Amino acid sequence: MIINSSDRAQQQVDRLAIKTQDQRMLTEVVRGAGVSPWEARVVVDTLHEIYFREPGTGPLRSGQIRYECLRATEGAGKLLKECALTSVVLSLVDPEDIKIRADMLKLRRQKLARLAEQAKEQGGLLTQEDLAQLLCCDVRTIRRDIQALKALGVVIPTRGQQKTLARPSPIRARPCATGSKARNRKKSPVPSITP
Repeated sequence: MIINSSDRAQQQVDRLAIKTQDQRMLTEVVRGAGVSPWEARVVVDTLHEIYFREPGTGPLRSGQIRYECLRATEGAGKLLKECALTSVVLSLVDPEDIKIRADMLKLRRQKLARLAEQAKEQGGLLTQEDLAQLLCCDVRTIRRDIQALKALGVVIPTRGQQKTLARPSPIRARPCATGSKARNRKKSPVPSITP
């Protein structure tokens, strides 16, 4: 039998998929209670349904962490130290990551999008600094990744995405001149309003 590299990669994915808390519980129920794997699956599913119905109340799975972030309901314009926090469960490691682990840029961007979306789904918002800490990189890298993803049509939900976060711009509109006045007036540079 010939085994090529794509078969080995799939075997590695399959081996990692087996190493979960649910699989451990299934094995313990089969061995300890002497029931079939099907019956053990019913027991595990029932335990999840009864004890871990609310998000964030269950034990963390492999690759997950609890992280404190800003509540999504906190309005824009507030200082971070004045904002209420919420605890969210984030998946730092996901089975999907193994499929693209050879491309580190793509992997970081996938994780960035996943973490921000998971926090949002649980009522929180991560800052760019949070994402930089979680992904072990610089904030400038996170900003570049967010811009690159935005160019692809992927919007990353972060605290910075909230409208009117900064003070109003000091740029004021001036009346538009027409005719010879407009042609003779020197153009003044337009101040940048991007952060």
